Amino acid sequence: MQKLLDFLNNLPDTIKPIATALAIVCLIVAGIMFMLGRKKREEGKEVAMGAIEGVLIVSLATSLVAWLVAFLA
Repeated sequence: MQKLLDFLNNLPDTIKPIATALAIVCLIVAGIMFMLGRKKREEGKEVAMGAIEGVLIVSLATSLVAWLVAFLA
């Protein structure tokens, strides 16, 4: 059980930097798409919204994991 708690405790610290880096790359790509024209502008908006939604999901998931670890410990 202790190994599981250690893994869950370290998981948010591992995932947050990766998710942040991917979100930054997605927002840069969305900005480039937004500048390329009408059709690409709509696709760029979708990519940007997806990146923002992804960051929110990761943040909520890491908070949930931290709560779960505190609850189990």
